[in-house]
Amino acid sequence: MLELLAGILAISVLTAVLALLIEIAGRTIADYGEKTIRVNSEKKLSVEGGKPLLLALADCRLYLPSACGGKGTCGYCKVKVSSGGGPLLPTETPFLNRKELETGIRISCQVKVKQDMAIEVPEELLSVKEYRVRLDAMADATPDIKYLRFSVLEPAEGLVFKAGQYLQVEVPLEGASGSREFRAYSIASSPAEHKNVELTVTRVPDGTVSAIVHDRLKQGDELSMRGPFGDFYLRDSDRDI
Repeated sequence: MLELLAGILAISVLTAVLALLIEIAGRTIADYGEKTIRVNSEKKLSVEGGKPLLLALADCRLYLPSACGGKGTCGYCKVKVSSGGGPLLPTETPFLNRKELETGIRISCQVKVKQDMAIEVPEELLSVKEYRVRLDAMADATPDIKYLRFSVLEPAEGLVFKAGQYLQVEVPLEGASGSREFRAYSIASSPAEHKNVELTVTRVPDGTVSAIVHDRLKQGDELSMRGPFGDFYLRDSDRDI
């Protein structure tokens, strides 16, 4: 039994060391330098090479939808890569249908910027903004659901959205590393309100961001949100709802 435990411990240590070496190599040896991303054949972005495409675009204030925060588990951050994306990865294929595979659609959080790229994004995503908000009120709607009301500090015009859309909420992680995570939450307030926004956040078992919202967030805290995202909203129609 002791030999088995020792073997398991040795494998665990070896795996941790290899992961650390890969991370160090990715940050030092694999220095791709500055790369150019051409968006919709019109806009040119200069980005830091080596980053996932999703994060590289966010650094340039071009925000793609992502419910999982770039963890590769939701498949929302799809983008058409015309050139420079490299080979399709096994982590992308579960989220892509045959038509998407044939037309160059990729999962942007899985594609690293290693060379100059050309991509195509829906025009409506070019108008997605980042908002600075302050938590003004919070309450327990149920033991597992937290109600939150924020005031929109920036930009001055507030938040313009359609009922049914959602925001990506960014929160700081614990520690001094400065790391941040973001998750998607549906907007629970009326589209007529531009200076305030309401969310309801369900505590997810072992959920990093929902745990922070439920256990650490307090009145007066300021956060960043991005959006609005989503096309599940009521269109103009003469039909009965």
